Amino acid sequence: MGGPDRTLHRHDFIGADIAMIPFPNKPEQFAKVTAMLQNALSLSTTASQTATAGQQYSFDVNIINDKTGHNVPSGVPFNRQLWLSVVVTDNAQNVIFSSGQLDANDDLMDRYSAFPERDSALFNAQATMLKADSSDASVWNAVGLDNPSIKPGETRIINYSFDVPNGTTGDITIDVVLKFRSFAPHLFRSLSLDSLLPIPIIDMNTDNFTVTIQ
Repeated sequence: MGGPDRTLHRHDFIGADIAMIPFPNKPEQFAKVTAMLQNALSLSTTASQTATAGQQYSFDVNIINDKTGHNVPSGVPFNRQLWLSVVVTDNAQNVIFSSGQLDANDDLMDRYSAFPERDSALFNAQATMLKADSSDASVWNAVGLDNPSIKPGETRIINYSFDVPNGTTGDITIDVVLKFRSFAPHLFRSLSLDSLLPIPIIDMNTDNFTVTIQ
């Protein structure tokens, strides 16, 4: 109304959650959330460059919270999943070890999976709400929180070990991906929100290396 032209300044604050229903500028929001998450944590591996067929091989994955200034995941850490996918393959692309893979319902293979197979090596920094007796709780009856989220400045070291099959020759390849999603699918199914599935998964960081079999 007759005033001077002014520069429009936006005050957008990008968080980790993404729109699950039709939403204005939904693709742009997803792109911004992805970019933010991919600049949140550093990832590295510590490993020997050689292994022996018929023996155990181990390596460490290091997740460094060096960019955020807060725990990761944060906010509602009992909903947010932050996990490692690890796949080890031989020269013929046979999988000889894996962790952090999904079941037929797209859930992690933990105690919430509807299938019997469990991933004993799974790393998932998702928090768990607890009742007074330390059993699992919901938001309605929780009195505590088991929160394994990664603190600011922390380097979380996750060790993996597996047996190298007899007869393995050449190199094996180890692929590591740090993954994130806002909710676990089993939660949506429990609320009869199946129509909103699948829940997008964002690859936050990756690393891969080869190991020579002696």
